Amino acid sequence: MDLKELWPLIVAFLGAGWAIYKHFDLKNREERRYNYKAYHELISDFTSGPKMERQIVILYELRNYPCYFEITKDLLEHLLVRMENEKADESLIRQAKS
Repeated sequence: MDLKELWPLIVAFLGAGWAIYKHFDLKNREERRYNYKAYHELISDFTSGPKMERQIVILYELRNYPCYFEITKDLLEHLLVRMENEKADESLIRQAKS
């Protein structure tokens, strides 16, 4: 096979590879955007003062967002001090510590 005959095949493979890359890149961006929105909704719901049972569930759900671990940890440490000062429910404090 001559090199001239291979060029269309090489170009086709490069085009297909680029299309696959763009597809997965778009999917990753959409997932990050969705996670960002869902995480911030959980934080907003938690801090807006819902029932204690809902707050416990939200604290548990925050574990599904490891990319936000550091900020979640800092936020929970801050909220934990406030919850202990306000004598919040013990199960809520225990969940925040775990």
